[in-house]
Amino acid sequence: MARTTGLAVRTIRFYCDEGILEAQRSAGGHRMFESESAAERLLLVRWLRTLGLGLSSISAVLRGERSIEEAVAVESARVEVEFKSLAWRRAEVHPGLWTPS
Repeated sequence: MARTTGLAVRTIRFYCDEGILEAQRSAGGHRMFESESAAERLLLVRWLRTLGLGLSSISAVLRGERSIEEAVAVESARVEVEFKSLAWRRAEVHPGLWTPS
């Protein structure tokens, strides 16, 4: 699964432990995945993490409680607020660099 998705084994284990990804166990205790659906799920999780979504938001998407569009819109709004706050802080540190929009 690590080779298929490009994720580290440790990351995949973490997602299993957090309930993001389900795995069956072999008699020897090794994790076994439904290859295609698990890989697609992991790639979606990786993409959402790249966008900055937290595990709670990702879990809500995976459970169908929130659409991907909603989750991304919430994150986008959060980033916008953070960006404005940083712009204000920068203006305080370097007067004359910032003009209000």
